[in-house]
Amino acid sequence: VARKLAVQSPEQISLLYKNNALSHMSEGLTQEEFNNIARNNAGIVFAAEELSLIFNAICDGRRFITLRDLAVWLQGPRTLV
Repeated sequence: VARKLAVQSPEQISLLYKNNALSHMSEGLTQEEFNNIARNNAGIVFAAEELSLIFNAICDGRRFITLRDLAVWLQGPRTLV
């Protein structure tokens, strides 16, 4: 997923985030919203257990992935997801 998203500009990532963080925009992406991004941009659908592990890796287990979390994940060393 990160490989597919990392080629996009920061502006595109911001827009992707804003278009998908719909239920709690001020807090971040839910697991379902992150899964939608993965499906629509990389053709990958994660199981609930996998999403829990992903959220532990990207945002230290918080309930939401912020835009900053997403940007750091895409720019930093790859956490295999």
